[in-house]
Amino acid sequence: MKAGIYEDAEAVKAAEARYWAEHGYRFGGWEFRPDTGEVLRNGWRVCHLTASHAAMLQELIAAHPAYVPVSEDGKKTIWGLRRAIGRDAIVAVRTWGYRFNPEAVM
Repeated sequence: MKAGIYEDAEAVKAAEARYWAEHGYRFGGWEFRPDTGEVLRNGWRVCHLTASHAAMLQELIAAHPAYVPVSEDGKKTIWGLRRAIGRDAIVAVRTWGYRFNPEAVM
């Protein structure tokens, strides 16, 4: 294994996170803009997320298809997020956490 491979991987991951934060995430006609917290569908604003909801959604999307473990306090954020963007968009992974379901928003 090359020396510095982990540093390079972290740099790539950080660059990807910056790119998506700036340009937004798109799934079909659905779009999430993390910098403003806006959720759009076919160009129309569906909702504006709070900072905590936007951060949680960004984390879930970045981890997709994996799950994100969520603490008891984080569950309140998940429930609010599910109310805002749709219950099916965030799937509970029994005893493990939650994951983003892009098929539910397309």
